[in-house]
Amino acid sequence: MVNSYNQICKDLIYVLKLLIYFDTYEIQSGGAGAALGAAAKMAPGAAGAVAAAAPAPPGGAPAAGAPPAGDAKGGDAGSKAEQADKNEANEEKKDKENKTKNRMLAIFNWITNLIMGILKWFAKGFIKFSSMMVFAATFPIIPFFAVMAGMYGIIKYFMYKLRRL
Repeated sequence: MVNSYNQICKDLIYVLKLLIYFDTYEIQSGGAGAALGAAAKMAPGAAGAVAAAAPAPPGGAPAAGAPPAGDAKGGDAGSKAEQADKNEANEEKKDKENKTKNRMLAIFNWITNLIMGILKWFAKGFIKFSSMMVFAATFPIIPFFAVMAGMYGIIKYFMYKLRRL
């Protein structure tokens, strides 16, 4: 029970980070690749999976999790055909994953625009209401200030005249 609760919390934090940081310039200008890179930065497990799938550096040891290197010159024609079929299947799988990721990014973008639109609408309404309240609170005092200013001017004028006598 506790582990599932912790996993739910971690997933929720991950989704919130993705939504919050989705509006950054890097993700908007970089497209899906930048968004996936940002997601890999947020989820270390995904970054580890990407590192495991990376090819071995030339002249060095193979990358962790990489399949062992086979015969450098290849095998018989049957294994080459199997390899071509595997490559084609992998490309189709990657295309399908990219389509899914693009759909998810479009959904996140739509949700972000919807939430920001709602927030902007509430902000405009709040500003209109608060400015109306400030105006309603200060407007009735304006005639009072006008009368006070007139009285002050009249008193000052008569005091000046009394001093001249």
